[in-house]
Amino acid sequence: MDIKVNGSRLKNLLSYDWVKILVSIIVGIVVWSLLFTMLATRATVGEEFFFVVYDNVSSESASTSNSYLSKLKRDGVLSYDVLDAQVSRIQSAGQYSASYMLSLRMSVQEGDVLLISDGRAVQVEENEDGKESENDPTQEIANVVNGGYLYKFEDFLADARDYCVSNGFIIENQDGTYAVDEQVIETYFKAVRLKSAGNYRKTFRSELQKQEGVKLEIKRIVSVYENYLFVKKAIDQAKASGNDFLWYGDTYKFDEDGKPIESSKQTFAYGIDLYKLNKPFIESATDKKPNLADTWFTYANGKTTSEGLVLSVFNFKKYQPDMQYEALAVVKDFIETYSGYGHV
Repeated sequence: MDIKVNGSRLKNLLSYDWVKILVSIIVGIVVWSLLFTMLATRATVGEEFFFVVYDNVSSESASTSNSYLSKLKRDGVLSYDVLDAQVSRIQSAGQYSASYMLSLRMSVQEGDVLLISDGRAVQVEENEDGKESENDPTQEIANVVNGGYLYKFEDFLADARDYCVSNGFIIENQDGTYAVDEQVIETYFKAVRLKSAGNYRKTFRSELQKQEGVKLEIKRIVSVYENYLFVKKAIDQAKASGNDFLWYGDTYKFDEDGKPIESSKQTFAYGIDLYKLNKPFIESATDKKPNLADTWFTYANGKTTSEGLVLSVFNFKKYQPDMQYEALAVVKDFIETYSGYGHV
């Protein structure tokens, strides 16, 4: 049987079956693309860090947020386990409010820290009949608080300490010092952390790579604990001086019509009031710090101000039990940059 391929037969094949060949090529490309997409290693929730800037907050330039995150990663403020740090700006879109757009991001756990304005610097406008406008500038943050996305700040700190101490990573001494149990961390890293993300199987494959990973994990956990100590000390120092810079919000239960039940009101700390944090140090003669409003601000009655700016932490502990406390690094950085609290 003559099966030799020659020019004539190839020409006939292309003449009559070129459509089949083209379709086969396209199908092959699509199948390969789907397989690559489905089988590719993806970053976990904890390996992606989102700095969320809300609709009512602005910065000195469009690149401020991105350059800030890049600096944190470059300087090692964010740990080795943060593979991707992004700025996510939440804005209203057409008929959809900013709080609704935020809820979409929250449904896929895209958030670590939130910079938002509580709207208190904005005067509530009056209608022609003398009544206050329904456009309440403080409503946006109330929606976010009652949406259940934010960590109660004191719980956040307590959980960060508990993560380090209860797991045996950190041993607290009675004199206020602490010790690091590197063997416990190594065991945890190999037994738990290496299984928590698909990319670890590639990154820490050999025994030498695993040992390097243990060193990075020790550094990460020590940073979490030291960041906790710094933030806790800063809060205690500020309170002792009469400047409680925590930001407090009210939560409610709602009736069938969606109206808050006043008797159900509870008040908790949900973040840091950056204006109160920064204000004592703007004109300080001994410990002067940069003016927050030169970098981050909101518009109030035609002027820029940092009054009302709040830094909060999203609660996705369920999805990132180890990386939830990465947000402490950003909280510490804001406190250290814009105040003198936290140091001896």
